[in-house]
Amino acid sequence: MKKVTLSLILLMIVPILVACGTTIEEQKEKAIENVEQAFKAKPKEANKEVQSISFHLPSDSKIEKETANNIFLEHGEEPIILFYNQFEEATSKALYNGLIAAPDKVLGEKSFEDDNRFGFIIINNSNEEDEYIVTVGIGGVKASTKSALKNVAEDAKLLMEIVASTSFIENEDESTDN
Repeated sequence: MKKVTLSLILLMIVPILVACGTTIEEQKEKAIENVEQAFKAKPKEANKEVQSISFHLPSDSKIEKETANNIFLEHGEEPIILFYNQFEEATSKALYNGLIAAPDKVLGEKSFEDDNRFGFIIINNSNEEDEYIVTVGIGGVKASTKSALKNVAEDAKLLMEIVASTSFIENEDESTDN
C-alpha cells in the first residue's frame, strides 16, 4: 500500500515540477527581450574607471583581475569577462561577426541597431550540462559569462547594462606604436 501511495504522489508531483521548469528556448526569448530593452534604455551611470574605460559595476559585483583589454568581474559567484577594443567604433560589427563565425555552436543570436550603435546577444552551449555561454556587446565592447539555464535571461540583461554603460576615457598622452 505504501508503494502505491508513493507512486501516486510521485505521479502528481513530477508533472508539476516539470511544468515549473524553464527551457533554453524560453530563456533565450526572454534574454533577447531583456537585452533589447537594456540596449534601448538610458545607460546606467558609470561608477568605475579601469584601464582606459569607465563603466557601471553593480554593487554586488567586484573586479577580480585586469589584463590588457580585459576586465575580469565577479557577480555573486559568476565570473564575467568584460572585453574592449578602443579602436572599434560603437557601430562596429567585428566582434559580432567573429562570434557568429561558428554557427554550429550558436543556440541563439540577435542584433540591434540605432543611429550610432550596433548591439548583439549570442547564446552558446558550454561544455557543461544546463550551462550556457551568454555574450552581449555593443561595437568594440562585449561581456561574457557562463550561465545556468535558469539565469540566462537575467544574466544577459546584467551584461548589457554593463556594456551599455561603458565608455572610453580620453587620454591625451596616449601614443601609438607602429
